[in-house]
Amino acid sequence: AAVAEMELDNIHEQTFLGRQQKAREGKWNGGFAPYGYRISDGKTHEPDILVIEEEEAKIVRLIYDYYTKDKLGVAGIVTECDRLGIRKIPRKNSTLTRMNRKFVSDVLSNPVYCGKIAYGRRHLEKPDKTGKRKMVKPQEYILVDGRHEAIIPYEQFQEAQRLREARAPMCVKRSDNEHAHLLA
Repeated sequence: AAVAEMELDNIHEQTFLGRQQKAREGKWNGGFAPYGYRISDGKTHEPDILVIEEEEAKIVRLIYDYYTKDKLGVAGIVTECDRLGIRKIPRKNSTLTRMNRKFVSDVLSNPVYCGKIAYGRRHLEKPDKTGKRKMVKPQEYILVDGRHEAIIPYEQFQEAQRLREARAPMCVKRSDNEHAHLLA
């Protein structure tokens, strides 16, 4: 059992190092491509490179423009898209067509849209005594120039991050799983 556990740890470590290296090379590291991109099949572009899907990219640009130029918040962007009838294009990993706050927030916080590849932005901690795993956002992670084309300028992404930071104190979390609820 100890040998099997050591082998499993070794496989985990080698996989982790391989993914880090792929990220450092500016390639996509697996999983679904972010909204606005597709993963190259290797025929027309280099393999494992993100390629812009123009119809989806229009929505990404619109979200950034609403946020940075029109100064709308996440909820305001969702409301405005609903009002104008703007819908997402359904994909394999998300069949929803309506905008929602999580989608808009994820788009605004993802550096891939300004031509970067991030690896290790969030990961699951080891399970606690109850077997539950918690998502954490480390302070340091790999962030390099990707080999893909950016959908938005780097300056606009930086402006969005500055605005998100400035608006963050306005959105205070009211409850969490760490505290007992009175009637729970």
